[in-house]
This record gives sequence, C-alpha cells and structure tokens, in this order.
Amino acid sequence: MKNRGSKVMAGVFLGMFLSFLSGIFNFASSAPIVLRYSTHLPARNPITVAQVEGLNLIEKKTNGAVKFEKFYDGTLIGVRDCWEELLKGTADLVSVSAQTSPGEKLMPLYIMINNAWIGLKDMHVQLRIQKQLLKEFPEMAQEWSAVKPLSFHGIPDVNFHTKKQIRTLADFKGLQVRGIGSWPKHTVEKLGASLVAMPVTELYLALQKGIIDGVMLDNTVLSGFRLAEVTRYTMYMGGVFPGINQRMCMNVNTWKKLAPEIQKVFEETGEWIDNFYIEKIYESLSESLAFAKEKRHEFISLPPQELAKLHDLLREEAFGEAKKLDAKGLPATKIFNRVQELIRQAR
Repeated sequence: MKNRGSKVMAGVFLGMFLSFLSGIFNFASSAPIVLRYSTHLPARNPITVAQVEGLNLIEKKTNGAVKFEKFYDGTLIGVRDCWEELLKGTADLVSVSAQTSPGEKLMPLYIMINNAWIGLKDMHVQLRIQKQLLKEFPEMAQEWSAVKPLSFHGIPDVNFHTKKQIRTLADFKGLQVRGIGSWPKHTVEKLGASLVAMPVTELYLALQKGIIDGVMLDNTVLSGFRLAEVTRYTMYMGGVFPGINQRMCMNVNTWKKLAPEIQKVFEETGEWIDNFYIEKIYESLSESLAFAKEKRHEFISLPPQELAKLHDLLREEAFGEAKKLDAKGLPATKIFNRVQELIRQAR
C-alpha cells in the first residue's frame, strides 16, 4: 500500500511538472504576440522608464511569448490624442494623461480629486487610497471602463520655490507665481498673490529675469530644471500632492484576446511598475535636494497655524469644484470627503 501511495504521489508531481513544461513550451513554440506601446513622453522620463522596465519584465516572464514595439516622444500618438487613438487600437498600450486626454469632460470625478490630496504622508499612501476609491465608487471606475488600466503614475508633493522668502502667509502678498494649470488660483489670490500660466520649459529664464517670483512644483525641478540656480527658497506645503493623472492602459479588445495566464502577468507587472516608479521618484528627490543644498538653497517650514490655514484654503477651493459636480448629479462631495477621511486615517 505504501509503495502504491508513493507511486500515486509521484504520478501527481510528474503530471504537474509536465504541465509546467507544457506551458513554457507553448509560450516558446508559438509565434510571439507583438504589441505596440506608445507614449508622448521622452524615453528618459521616469514614467516611461518605469513602464518600459515593466514591459521588459513581461517579455521575460512570458519567455518571449509577448514582445513590444515601443514609440516615444509622441511619434505614434500625441498627448492630446492618446485616449481616442487607444480606443481605435492605433496602439495596444498607451501612456494616458487623464488631465489632457480624455480630459475633464469624460473623467470629471477622477480629475476632480486631483486637488483633494492635502496633508498626505507620501506617494505610497496616495496610491493605496486612489485604488481604494476606484473600488468604493463605481462612478469613478466607470470613467475608465472603455480601456484596461494597468499602472498609476503621480508626482511627488508640491512646494513653493521662490526668489523671496515665504515664512508666513502674509509674505505671499504681491508675488507672481506659477501654479499647476489654474490651480490653486483662488487660494493664491486670497493670499494677495497672482497665478501666472507658463510652460515649464520657460520657468528658468522667467525666474532669472524676475518675470515671476516663484513656482509651485515638486522638488525634482530644483535639479531636473536646475531651478535651484534661480530660486533661493523652498516653502514646504505640508504634503500637498497633485492627482495621479498618468496611467498605462491597454486597448480593451487587445486585452480580451490575451490568454488568462498572460493577463495575469500583465496585472501583476502593473503592480510592480507602480512601486518601481515611486522608488525611482524618491531617488530623484534625494538627488534634487542634494543639488539644492550645494546651491545654498534654504528650505522653510511654515508655523503650524499658518500651514493649517493654507490647507483650509486649499480644501475650500477643491470643495468648491466638487460642489459644481454635485449639481450635475455626481457624488463628488461624497468622494471628496472620503478622500479627506482616508488621509486623516493614514496619518
């Protein structure tokens, strides 16, 4: 009986092993699936680097059964056409910029919470909350239902980098500052400053010539755009993050054609890309801070009561945008309040 049991177990393990080999053989022996990947970003952009590392990992995990043609710098699809062209199938995988394409008209809720990330700990917490919101609010998830999202990419917390020191909110009076699009226009104006629109590529000269007094961007610009050379101070905003607007997405028809085991590889690798990207961003932040210190750049923290007032103004501005969507029958205020609750719980 003992020998018979051993033979049965040996047969089971042999069957499992042969099944495993069969899977590898099938991957290796069939013609590879070639997918087109397109991004409007340069190859050296941290988002592109993370996505391409993930694609390379997928090729390795599938033993070459899946391969990719890669197009950078908008050579296949431009930033303003990424959503429409992904739906058409011009590329199988596209790095989508939600803010630009599809934009606020198609993604009002997802874009609304861009300005809700106030007093947050770090990018890992933001990513976890973002994924939780998509599970809790089907109205938000529905905005992405036409594609298969695979990864998330935000940017680090933003701060004010200025030529003049800001040690209290009163120091904003009279300043010309560049924000992120039209945000936070109302907050800046209530502090007595003006918000200026300007491409990021023009910021160095504008600061150097005194056309603007400062910018509200993340700290990587201090070295990446060398803004530590033309600003002297950074005023910390206490964990104010822009939204997670960049996502790598797959054409839904392409997704449906993939075998379940290959779909699983893509989903697992999407999680890996998310974490790899954040690690690389924090490496860039460390390098940027070191560069700024070499330039004798000073980092300033507002007094607690001043920081609390700034956060209240930012929440008030974001809440106003949510109320506008409520009037259209969308649960924007409910989502906004949930974001604030989850941020408080994460502290």
